[in-house]
Amino acid sequence: MRIPLVAVALFVCLTVHAGERPLGLIVTTDAGIATNRCTGVPFIIPSYAKLTVQCTVDVALQTNAVNTDGGVGLTLATGTMFPTSTGAAQSLTCRGYNADGGTTLTTHYGGHLAIVPLSTAAATCKVFERSGTEQ
Repeated sequence: MRIPLVAVALFVCLTVHAGERPLGLIVTTDAGIATNRCTGVPFIIPSYAKLTVQCTVDVALQTNAVNTDGGVGLTLATGTMFPTSTGAAQSLTCRGYNADGGTTLTTHYGGHLAIVPLSTAAATCKVFERSGTEQ
């Protein structure tokens, strides 16, 4: 009797944690390159994370990349729920601009996701972390 109860309890514990958790938005305002760490509200993507990405316009998308361009990366069509993942953590340096015209550099460590719109339109990509063992 104990074995079936343990199996049921284990099944319930595994299924409770399945699903998607929002991590943040990657936003480009000028049709330029953006990453999860160099965007309006930076957010962390864990190493080896399973992700789902959905964007408002067609974009080139690259994981574990500090930048991308229209000729590199996967083409992701508008509104597509795209499953992907990150690899080992990497270092990324973001360049910011001060009010006085100077620049600041900030280094971040973790998983990275880079996008660039394939048109002149600005893009917003929603990034979710998946958990569980769904197929």
